[in-house]
Amino acid sequence: MSCCGEKGTVAWVAHGALGLAKAVLGIAAADEKVRAQRTAICQACPHSAKHPTKRSANGLPLVRFCEMCGCLLAAKIRVATERCCAGKWGEQEKLK
Repeated sequence: MSCCGEKGTVAWVAHGALGLAKAVLGIAAADEKVRAQRTAICQACPHSAKHPTKRSANGLPLVRFCEMCGCLLAAKIRVATERCCAGKWGEQEKLK
């Protein structure tokens, strides 16, 4: 089981939808320093992958996701209460 629930379950889908909504609306937003830390960690992580189907007009991948939990990283790093399934980063207040 991942940090976001077991992949493919209703709980996993609900967690992802809620996290995406929070990221888009700026609810429970992580501060800029935390987002930068999380981005750097995720960029270096072997579990960070380019989404196989989301592509730009020139065919380049647009979205990175976590292979462990399936979360879209651009959204996940923006929510203060999210955590890395590999244990590389946690809730915003734990990073300070």
